Amino acid sequence: MKTIPQNHSKKLQLSKTSLRLYRIKIQYIISMLYYEYWRKKKMTFTYPAVFTPHKNDKGYHVTFPDLQCCEADGPDLEDAVEHAREAAYNWLYLEIEEKTFEFPPQTHMEDIRLEEGEFLKHIMVTVKLLPDND
Repeated sequence: MKTIPQNHSKKLQLSKTSLRLYRIKIQYIISMLYYEYWRKKKMTFTYPAVFTPHKNDKGYHVTFPDLQCCEADGPDLEDAVEHAREAAYNWLYLEIEEKTFEFPPQTHMEDIRLEEGEFLKHIMVTVKLLPDND
């Protein structure tokens, strides 16, 4: 069996160390590129919302037939729409966070039955797949 001269052994050891460092750097760069790619990815969802006027004031109660237990309220139509958007965002984001990705299909507006005084509005929500590091 041949022995490697001592100075060659040091060079070989240095080159192995250098290779490990390069491999770590490459893995880091790949992971950062992967993160940046997915951080910019967004999904947009649109679901019908049922707006029911409050009996005692000018506010509205909002429900989503497709998003189980997703409801909102607002003192006026503008706030009710904004609160509905926030509620839908939280509902959808939780699906992403829990990695279930079980997004229900959108019900056609014609298939939703309304009570007297109720009306439908589509609510659009955009959800980032990864949060920013801010």
